[in-house]
Amino acid sequence: DLDGANGGTTLYVDNLYFFNSAGSGGGGELAVNGDVETGDLTGWTEFPNAGTIVVSSPGAGGSGFAVNLDASGVATGVTIKQANLGAGSLTPGQQVTVTFEWKGTDGVGGVVDAKLFSEVDGAGVSQTDNILGGAEFPADWTQVGPLNINIGPDVSGGITLEITAICGADAGCVSNIFIDNVSITTN
Repeated sequence: DLDGANGGTTLYVDNLYFFNSAGSGGGGELAVNGDVETGDLTGWTEFPNAGTIVVSSPGAGGSGFAVNLDASGVATGVTIKQANLGAGSLTPGQQVTVTFEWKGTDGVGGVVDAKLFSEVDGAGVSQTDNILGGAEFPADWTQVGPLNINIGPDVSGGITLEITAICGADAGCVSNIFIDNVSITTN
């Protein structure tokens, strides 16, 4: 009894939210901290491989933060991932939409590579989708997507978005990229 008629109490409700949890059906956001607005790399898996991965400011559109991957001068790739998203809740062939913004500086062999992997639980992938690759980085923030991708035949391990700044053995190689507003949603 909340109306007070029989000695009931008053109930106050504040900050009540309803949401669609990640991977639970249409429109669920799978990326964790894709906009990096926590100011750290929570939700991201990092592989600096002798290069650097840092949170920088400002991000796209003047937002607070972005991820900066710099492989310049190192003969390796610097990789960041949103890994094993939606494991156990995605279905084979389900469509996901991938969007992110990026910019960078490249030269003398520097390239970028972005892929979406359909992960098999335990090890391996059932499908690899190439999203972005090559040289000639945009100097200004540029949106990739929205890309609608039908994920692979086995997604028991979820899906992984992997973005890599790559430099070869060329002297003076530059591959320095910024990533922001990563979104991976189920459809």
